[in-house]
This record gives sequence, structure tokens and C-alpha cells, in this order.
Amino acid sequence: ALVVGSNREVIQEYVTSSGTIRNCAGGSTTWGTWLTCEETREFGHGFVFEVNPLDPENEMSKTPIRDMGYFSHEAGHVDPSTGIWYLTEDASPSFLYRFTPNDRSQTLGSLQKGGTLEALAIEELPSNKASQFHTGQKFGVVWKKLNPERAQQDAKDLGCIEFSRLEGAYFS
Repeated sequence: ALVVGSNREVIQEYVTSSGTIRNCAGGSTTWGTWLTCEETREFGHGFVFEVNPLDPENEMSKTPIRDMGYFSHEAGHVDPSTGIWYLTEDASPSFLYRFTPNDRSQTLGSLQKGGTLEALAIEELPSNKASQFHTGQKFGVVWKKLNPERAQQDAKDLGCIEFSRLEGAYFS
């Protein structure tokens, strides 16, 4: 991490997390931590980690949030009114995921208490390829429950919507 002052000079620098690889966009939490996402499924990596900037090298920061799935994570963001997280995948095909924590208190460590991982699906279409959608089309969506240890394969098997690649995420 680099802490930069208003004069653009580095005030402080320190290790924010270790033991992860190919970290990507991630996302901030409403309680002052951030999620760092591994954008890979190599060497047993492909998870999300919650990093506490006040204690970045603690055990929680090094422990994967396994229920948020094993896939090539890109980014995630939370709906602050519900505590539900939306996660993107940077692979081809990509899926849009939703993680509903068991503990939606939005507090330090609450995501580590597990939850339900789902992927976006539209059952009324003849194809599940997002590339065949047209601007302005409207659909009813459903969320299909996945085994987090095989999230991408389950999403494929259940006919969830396949995107070419999904990048950042921001909830508004």
C-alpha cells in the first residue's frame, strides 16, 4: 500500500497482504476493509480475501473466504442496504455472481462466517449467451445456487448467463 499526501508524496508504504497471487480489482467494504480478489485458478488460488488496513498481515487477511467461490475473481461490491455482494469473473466465459452472507451485519470478519453463492440466469431465453442480447431488452432474472468450490462449472451446467468477460463492479 502507498499512502500519498496532498502534495503527491508518499507518506508511508507497507505490505497489505501476502500469500495471494494475481490480485485484481477487489472492492471496498462498508466497514472500512477491502476485498482483494485472486484473478486466477492456478496453484490452488482463485479466492477472495478480506484485508483490514489497520492490521493487514493478520490471520483474517490471509484466510480465503471460501464461500465466495473458487473462480477467477475480478471485482466485487456490496449493496449496503442488504449486505449482499455482487462479484465479477475475469475468464471466458464469465458469470455474474451474488454472495449472500450468513451474517449480514457488515462488520469485520462477517464474510468469513459463510454464505450462499449464486450465479445470474435468465430462464425465458433460448440461449444463455449475453452476446446474443440486444440493447433495450428486458428480462426477469433468477439466481441459481452454486457449490462455491466448483462455481464456474456449476454456473455452466445450470445454464447461467455467459458473458465474454466481466471486469470491475460498483453498486449504486
